[in-house]
Amino acid sequence: MMLRHSHSPRMRHRHETYSTKRAIPIDISMDKDSYTIVADLPGFELSEISIEADFESLTIQAKRETSEDEPKKNYVHRERFATEYVRTLGFKKPVNPNEAKVNLKDGILVIYIPLAENSKTVKLVPKTN
Repeated sequence: MMLRHSHSPRMRHRHETYSTKRAIPIDISMDKDSYTIVADLPGFELSEISIEADFESLTIQAKRETSEDEPKKNYVHRERFATEYVRTLGFKKPVNPNEAKVNLKDGILVIYIPLAENSKTVKLVPKTN
C-alpha cells in the first residue's frame, strides 16, 4: 500500500522547514495567597524542562533532542522529532519565586508560586476614638 502525500499546507515534506518551537498549553488560577500554573507537557522528563522565575514573570521551556543513535528509518511522514516548547507568563502581582513548588506527574506540570508579602491584600480595620 502506497501512501500519498497531501499537498495541503498542513503536511510538509521532510526537506521542508518546520517550526519546532510551540507554545505550552496552560491554565492559571489565583487565590488570595498564590498563583497555580498547570501546563501540559506530555512525554517530557523533568530533566528536559527548565523553569525560571523572578518577582514579575515565569518562563517554562521544554526541549527534546532527537537522538543521533536512533536507527535511520524511511519515514513517510514524521512529526515526533526534536522539539522545543516555550511559554513566558507575566504576573499582575509580584510573586516570591524562592518559595515556589514544582511537580511533574503524567505529563502535567504544576507550579505553585506564592505572592510576595508586599503584594498581598491586607484588610484595614478603622479604629474608633
